[in-house]
Amino acid sequence: MEVMGLCFSDHNFEDAYDDNFSGNRTLSIVHFCGRYRLIDFALSNLINSGVHYVGIVAHSRYQSLLKYIGRGKSWDLSRKGGDGVTVLTPQTVDEKLPYFGGSGDGMDNVLEYIRSSRKDYVIITASNILYNIDYNDVIEEYEKSRADIIAVYTKKIPDPTARKRSLIYKEEDGRIFGVRGGIPENTEVNLSLNTFVMRTTTLLQLLSAEVPRNMHQFISNVIIPAIPTLKVTGYEYKGYSAHICSSDTFFKHNMEMLSSGNRESLFSNEGRLVFTRTHDSLPTKYGSGAAVSNSIVADGCTIEGSVENCTVFRNVRIMPGAVVKNCILQEGVIVGEDANLEWIILDSGVIITKKRILMGYETHPVYIPQKKII
Repeated sequence: MEVMGLCFSDHNFEDAYDDNFSGNRTLSIVHFCGRYRLIDFALSNLINSGVHYVGIVAHSRYQSLLKYIGRGKSWDLSRKGGDGVTVLTPQTVDEKLPYFGGSGDGMDNVLEYIRSSRKDYVIITASNILYNIDYNDVIEEYEKSRADIIAVYTKKIPDPTARKRSLIYKEEDGRIFGVRGGIPENTEVNLSLNTFVMRTTTLLQLLSAEVPRNMHQFISNVIIPAIPTLKVTGYEYKGYSAHICSSDTFFKHNMEMLSSGNRESLFSNEGRLVFTRTHDSLPTKYGSGAAVSNSIVADGCTIEGSVENCTVFRNVRIMPGAVVKNCILQEGVIVGEDANLEWIILDSGVIITKKRILMGYETHPVYIPQKKII
């Protein structure tokens, strides 16, 4: 039995997507928890499950993704003999459509990639939903159920800041009879993790049928039409999961990583580690006036002020007298002397000049885009 992985790098699966949040980069390489990118979790799940033939389906703004992935060495995907990682890009891009807009464009590349794989099964996943799973358990359940498709889901109360998710309706025998969006608040539901396992022949049949009609959304155009005619079952994942599609969800789940229980479930569930691209950074330097509590601080930083309940990415500098609370500071941020920040998200390269005061709120953090000077 041989398995391939197919990972969507952007806002497919009916996500309500915040373009302002991702800026000029694909969603999949947005930073997370100090030193990681969102796509690290999807790739690590595949590698930890023994999957070494991986296609990343890109839509637009994928130049930074190509640079980040490279040959895939950081995820043990730089391999000979046909395995490895491939970024599948369209020849033309229509920014108004969430994915491929016609049969002659990028979908042909995806179909040919699947055909040439000669793998028995395919795992389809999204790069912006983070969790730590062994797909071998899913495949074992899939084979036992004799299903055509198995969908991975989790039971939880939906995050109100994730504006649109997929709710799975499941019968007692595990068979799924419906998938829809519009999640009720404060009610535990079967929440899709937008991951599906099926035979490659099944996927090829479904996609080949959809290409002439323009496949814009995977769940609406592929999975839902298949439910009445194919046997679709569910696999429940019981660990921590995070769905990131906006600045609000980005803030919420980064702050949740300050809990050791959440970190352990996501980063080392049953010994499965998360891999990322390595950097040769110096250790973080702490000045004589530095005070850091309950925070995640990456390498290469210079901390000379006060940091509390924060996630600080690589190469951040916090000057003397600065006070930073309940904030996320992405790569290369500079916080000037005596500045005061609370409930703020600073994207990469933002500069906060001295004595600036910026205040958001826990349920409405203020987001500052890349390379702004405040």
